[in-house]
Amino acid sequence: MAATPDLTLPATEPSVTIYQEEDQEFFPIAVYTLADLSDTELQELQQECESECEPQNASDIARLAPQPKFVDQPLKAVYDYHLELAKENVYFATKFIVAVEKEWRKNGVVIVTLDEGEDGSCKVDQYRIKASNSALVYVNQNVGNSAWDEDKESYEITPGESGDGGDDDDDQGGDGAGDEEEQENDPTDAGTFEEGPKPPKGPPGYGNYIGVYTIAANSDKTSSIIDELENLGYMKSPSQFICRMQAIIPNSEPNPVETAFKLHPQRCERNPWLNKLLFFVVDTTTPKEDGIVLASVGGVGEAGQTLPTRATKRVHFSTSEALLQGLLNIERGLRVWEPSDQTFGVWRYNTGSQSIDDEGLLLDPEYSMRKQGDERVLFAPFISPGDGESEDWDGTLSFELVLKKWPLWAWWERFRVKFPRNYYICSDNSDIKGKGVLLVKVPWDGDVSGGIEKMKELELDVGGTEVWRVPVREAWQTLKDVVDGKRAWEGKARE
Repeated sequence: MAATPDLTLPATEPSVTIYQEEDQEFFPIAVYTLADLSDTELQELQQECESECEPQNASDIARLAPQPKFVDQPLKAVYDYHLELAKENVYFATKFIVAVEKEWRKNGVVIVTLDEGEDGSCKVDQYRIKASNSALVYVNQNVGNSAWDEDKESYEITPGESGDGGDDDDDQGGDGAGDEEEQENDPTDAGTFEEGPKPPKGPPGYGNYIGVYTIAANSDKTSSIIDELENLGYMKSPSQFICRMQAIIPNSEPNPVETAFKLHPQRCERNPWLNKLLFFVVDTTTPKEDGIVLASVGGVGEAGQTLPTRATKRVHFSTSEALLQGLLNIERGLRVWEPSDQTFGVWRYNTGSQSIDDEGLLLDPEYSMRKQGDERVLFAPFISPGDGESEDWDGTLSFELVLKKWPLWAWWERFRVKFPRNYYICSDNSDIKGKGVLLVKVPWDGDVSGGIEKMKELELDVGGTEVWRVPVREAWQTLKDVVDGKRAWEGKARE
């Protein structure tokens, strides 16, 4: 391959304006290579790209493109191919990742955007980034936690930098005063049960500190708990962390959540910058499976909304689900504490050029205006190969395949209330306005205990599944009335 690959791209790409109004939040970002990598090396590249994320399944976030290799070709060849791939609505349309040299671990990869900024100008931009950070910045931008320019400033590296962005150990000279200050600001130190941690010397850079409580069985895991919850914690010094351990609740306390409710006002008195309304409790030793508790003391949030008093809900144990889309969005009024009505899952296949947004508005006229957590319909995330499908699977779904995958999705949504697990909707044709959609009744009790591996092995009975075709605008209300016992199910076995 040429010593210096040609990375020249056009300044703008007006054709991608068609994707600006589409909801592609859960689309995977495509991964390519200009270097001659073996299939094994390609898999290692893909895995490294999403290693800092938390995919439910491998390739959920960063996925090799159907044609990933463009050996000895300019970056423009990938660019042109990706524009065509985007039309299939399987991969994220306006960003992709490329290994431009064989030594990508040393030199990083290139992340490309075809729609930089929010002014609709469709400006094309690129920069080198450590491979393990590439999908992470993609996710953070998708959920609105960061912007392209600020991530470029934070993550851009030069070839040969090993993707480390510098060596922090070189800055550890001096008299040790900085080390002492960091120890005083250790976010993992809960202090004594009676008094709690020593409070920080001042407020965080934005918002409030977030209190975290856990049980005695996790006393040796406080670092991993805080690291899991803190956003971009690996880029921060301890004093910059907003998630902070407040107590190790001893075994003598029979109800850890109730104990945390009693302790929290005291901790807030000691630390005036601690969030007084919401906090976390890690009350099991397996939070990845069990989730953690998000607790609401009650009061008025940032947007003037009323938060419930002494209420709790379980959330996924991750930065994105618990902190960013959970606690912070609830406090800011972007997410509701609890849905006001039933939410039904929607699978899409054979839909042609119909967009998710268009289908969402047909199923729910207020689809685009609903807050997070108050959805009436929830479109299925993307399925990756590796869970029973061959590696060359092209992503095409079918009635049988979505039935097979339903327990996996139900397991992922196990903490979502008012989300029936024995009914879902199939948007199964390219004219749902004229032909309607399928309501599906699944022969399953909805038991997701046993974890994700059990859900992968679960075989639901296709023959026992019943379907009912209804007009798309009547689908949600019809299924709601069935679930609420106000209407009899009129479906029949699928022919």
